[in-house]
Amino acid sequence: MTAELPIFHHYLPRFYLKRWADDKQRVCRYSKPHNEIIARMVSTRSTGGGNGLYSIPGAPAEEAQRVEIEFMKQLDTLASEALTMIETRDQRLAQPRYRSAWSRFMISLLLRMPRDIDALREGLTKEMIAAVPELDAEYQHFKADGSADSFSEFLKTIPDPDWQGWAVEPAAHPH
Repeated sequence: MTAELPIFHHYLPRFYLKRWADDKQRVCRYSKPHNEIIARMVSTRSTGGGNGLYSIPGAPAEEAQRVEIEFMKQLDTLASEALTMIETRDQRLAQPRYRSAWSRFMISLLLRMPRDIDALREGLTKEMIAAVPELDAEYQHFKADGSADSFSEFLKTIPDPDWQGWAVEPAAHPH
């Protein structure tokens, strides 16, 4: 199954990019590697994303791709259907499922860019968690013999890749 796992994760989904594509399913991508702006036609498959963007660091292959497979793919599939309904004035768009799908997609565009994902991963820091005093009280109540003296000390024992994984994993299980 590992060969089928999505490695390239689109922050601009293909269904959305296709609105600007030519007849060969290519869009114009602009880059500025130095001081020069470069325009190049590229496939919608290879732009608007990055390898492992929503992956959970340190997790087994199938688990690492869970956010992309279980959340982003479903979000984008329903949004694609909703956009088609918008464009064709399909009356089913009045159903809450599709209205909600489109609004969730639009909001996701504000949160799913690489810089946003990096900020989310960096923002879930040990200091932020340690700043919640109730957590130390809970830790004191349940800690085992030989454990760190405080919740802050315990947090220092958790490897950074685990923190990064915890930062993106909640997206796979929205409430």
